Amino acid sequence: MHQTKPTFRPIFVLPLLSSALGACASVSPGPRATPAQGVEPRDHRIEIVLGQRDLGDDFEPVEEQFTVGLDYSRMFGDGRFAWSVGASYSNDEKIINGVPNQTLGPAGVGQFVDITGTLIQVDVGARVFLTAPDARVRPYVGAGLAFVQAQTEVNSTSGDDSSFGGLLRGGVDFRLTEALFLGLEARSLLGTDLDINGDSIDADYTQFGAVLGFAF
Repeated sequence: MHQTKPTFRPIFVLPLLSSALGACASVSPGPRATPAQGVEPRDHRIEIVLGQRDLGDDFEPVEEQFTVGLDYSRMFGDGRFAWSVGASYSNDEKIINGVPNQTLGPAGVGQFVDITGTLIQVDVGARVFLTAPDARVRPYVGAGLAFVQAQTEVNSTSGDDSSFGGLLRGGVDFRLTEALFLGLEARSLLGTDLDINGDSIDADYTQFGAVLGFAF
């Protein structure tokens, strides 16, 4: 892990927002459409998220972490707004060559180092959907507050710390049936501050993932 923190990390959200706005440009933003006959409003959503997080240089070489998450959302207002709570877990492990083997000399085989990085997150937030509730394509943007617990382990030595951070998210849902939808989503975590084994690092990340959702 590195002690020097990067001074700037690009935020992915602006390109994604631009794409989302473009996707809904052809959709009339008029009043909420009347649900089809026999279709009941579905204000609750459960979402399973699978994706990849990039935690940056501070977590190298275990910065590219596979993540799995679960979100619950409750729609309110005219169906264009939702608050949500979620939890997620990400992990990566690498075995690399460490310092040269002093017994064998510089030409000897390096010692193997087993490095593991883990991030556990819980978050709360809100989302704004840019099209009507009955639209088949629903882009959205959102923001919230996250609490993360990070852990690193190098061979038998481990350390951990926790921090709060700000969460930005944006994506698009594709409705398949009344109750089932698929989606693509990007997230960015900002403003975390950790101290692990004397290293001042952060757990800020960008994440891209796929969403499988159920409405009820």
